[in-house]
Amino acid sequence: MTRQPEQDPVEDSERQRLTAPELSWAVRALVRAAQEVDQELARRLELRPLDYSALNHVMSGSVPLGSAELSGRLGISTGSATELVDRLEEAGHLHRRPHPSDRRRKVLEPTDAAVARTLGALQPLFERLDALVEQFSPEEQAVIGRYLRAVTAHFHDFARATSAQDDPVPSHRRTPHHDHLHRPFRPVGCGPRPPLSLVARRRGRSRRQCRQRPAEGIQRRCRHGDGRTQPGRVPRSDTAPVMTGPFARTVGTWGRWVLLATAMTQAASPALSGFTGESASDPVIVPPGPFFGIWGIIVIGCVASALWGLPRERAATAPYARVQWPVSLAQLGFTAWLLAAVSSPVWSVPVFLLMLACLGVALRIVVTTPTEPLTRWLLGTSVGLYTGWAAAAVWVNTATVLPGTARTNPAYLGLLLLGAMISLVVGAVLFRAHPGFVAAGAWALLGVVVSTSAAGAGVLGIVAGAGLAVVGAAAVLVRRRHGEPMAAARFPR
Repeated sequence: MTRQPEQDPVEDSERQRLTAPELSWAVRALVRAAQEVDQELARRLELRPLDYSALNHVMSGSVPLGSAELSGRLGISTGSATELVDRLEEAGHLHRRPHPSDRRRKVLEPTDAAVARTLGALQPLFERLDALVEQFSPEEQAVIGRYLRAVTAHFHDFARATSAQDDPVPSHRRTPHHDHLHRPFRPVGCGPRPPLSLVARRRGRSRRQCRQRPAEGIQRRCRHGDGRTQPGRVPRSDTAPVMTGPFARTVGTWGRWVLLATAMTQAASPALSGFTGESASDPVIVPPGPFFGIWGIIVIGCVASALWGLPRERAATAPYARVQWPVSLAQLGFTAWLLAAVSSPVWSVPVFLLMLACLGVALRIVVTTPTEPLTRWLLGTSVGLYTGWAAAAVWVNTATVLPGTARTNPAYLGLLLLGAMISLVVGAVLFRAHPGFVAAGAWALLGVVVSTSAAGAGVLGIVAGAGLAVVGAAAVLVRRRHGEPMAAARFPR
């Protein structure tokens, strides 16, 4: 049985003004639904509407597009199109390659990671449409297909006939000042971005450097709807990497060695610090010794991901160029935490918090940056496990430095477990329920359940078990909303 469509208020309003066959109304509803799919897909990919439209043209174009052709499709100047392409290329969504017949030109291609992520997000929709086809007989499918292809042909004819008439400014005469007439999105209160040549003169930088970091320190005037103006800043793209250009290459060159050195130091620090691990005076919420074996997996993963990111090309591009220093600081923090745990345990808590902050920044970068599958799996798993364990362990570590009888007070220990649960739930949302993060956090809470049950602290065991269930439920809900970030994409037939 086919699913009945929901009542569409837009269609109800149009029916009062127009008369058309039912099939025409169905096509109009299909077009509106396709626009909603585009909006949702842009949100999942964390792209502004104009960036998503550009990426959609590159992915769906029948012929290879260059920056000039893309500017005509989007209705913006060639300079603005070049800036947009630079932003998408630096974010890992597309790349340039030589034109097959004209080596002086460059054409745009989506990266494998961007295609896989897009098709992975659309996979549930593909499956539903495939299942819907099976509800019709072959004869009905042939009729429906013939009608839809004819509708598509009429749409193409209409677009080709009206595109030249609807453009008030020819592309060869358009400047960045005209772009606000065509852009589908611009933050409220902000006018068009100033020309790059003007920005470069203000800052004393080249046009290339200004294109890479257009928002840094540039003050301009933003015009409001009532004609008033006030100082403002050029909006910064959400997809632009933190480090770009020559500075990124310099940081990537040094950062890769720092990442490897701190990973090796972290691996050797337990033996050099004299840290013995468990203590007879540990609170009951500290997991048993076998649960700390996850540290071995984390340390090995950090060394392996540092070695994988050692090649210069990989080290100077996202996500490695952006996570080298946060992860290096976290790995140094681990060594400092061991030294503090031996000599001055009170200082181990702020060191752990600093580690957690650095790891959170790194994991957020990993889950939001398209990259090759092996990098996403190796780097993402090591940083995800590290962050998930740290998010729970920082609260358990706090229990070990409580004074006197507070270590055995169920109220204090229950509050710490509640804090661990909240941290893991917030992390599941921020990091899109990354499997490494969720698995490490669940492993820590499971260790608390085992330790409290063995000690006869049934109430604390129930709290830890409830936290484990809440974290699992939050991860499931986040995955349903964002999709499987590391699932293999199914290419349409």
